[in-house]
Amino acid sequence: MASFRRYSGGVAEPIARQAFVAGRGPGELARTLADRLAGHELQIAFVFADRRIDPAALAGLHRELGAPVVGCSAAGVIGPRLPGQDPAVVGLGLYGDWVRAGIGVATDLSGAALAHSHDAVHRAAAALRTTADALEPGRHVAITMVDGR
Repeated sequence: MASFRRYSGGVAEPIARQAFVAGRGPGELARTLADRLAGHELQIAFVFADRRIDPAALAGLHRELGAPVVGCSAAGVIGPRLPGQDPAVVGLGLYGDWVRAGIGVATDLSGAALAHSHDAVHRAAAALRTTADALEPGRHVAITMVDGR
């Protein structure tokens, strides 16, 4: 598990934490990942799971973590293991009042992908209590995740 910290008044505060879990059943993978990412200042968690893991096992992470969780499945995840081993899941948590998250989901990208993506950006901006036109490139970051399931 890697952790990045900022120093404020001589005290180290976590700003990001990465957790990798492999070799367990799907329910235990989810519980262990939640334990490793949990923190009172967690603002958002990104989760990438091996495509062999049933996403239903990870669906409750947002309740356990008390913060938004976004993620997708992948052909494999980056971490300390060899190809062909048990399925794994990796998470990245962002912590502190410096980050705010607005989430917009674009569904049905097979038809009208640009329009649906545009709507998702507007929903994410609204979650931040602003508009898409008011987003600033120097302050706001858009992250797109596509789940191939």
